[in-house]
Amino acid sequence: MQISLQTRGMTPTSALASYTKEQLKKALASQEDQVLGARVWLSDVNGPRGGVDKHCRFQIHLNGKKSVVVSETSENMYAAIARAARRVSTAVTRRVKRDQRFKRPGKRYDDANIDTNMFEEAYSA
Repeated sequence: MQISLQTRGMTPTSALASYTKEQLKKALASQEDQVLGARVWLSDVNGPRGGVDKHCRFQIHLNGKKSVVVSETSENMYAAIARAARRVSTAVTRRVKRDQRFKRPGKRYDDANIDTNMFEEAYSA
């Protein structure tokens, strides 16, 4: 799985980048075969003023499905990442199960063994 990390208003440390990737990989481990890649945005909204302004956003690209996007804001960037990772795990699992539930088993018409002669015989009379 390819993970792209982007930041705004802050410079990420290598510890923060590795923590983010570790949390994301752990959160998506159960659905790893469905995940194509992930984009992560980390930002400090208020800058040096502080407050509840550390923002983490995950966008998960799924195989043949719509992307899942989860955002979380906290006073601490590590806490925002951890909460967003828990939420993205739930959201991806829900999306995969929903798509599996709506798949309808059955044959397509071109795969079915339909005798086309019976239609011709019925209308030739």
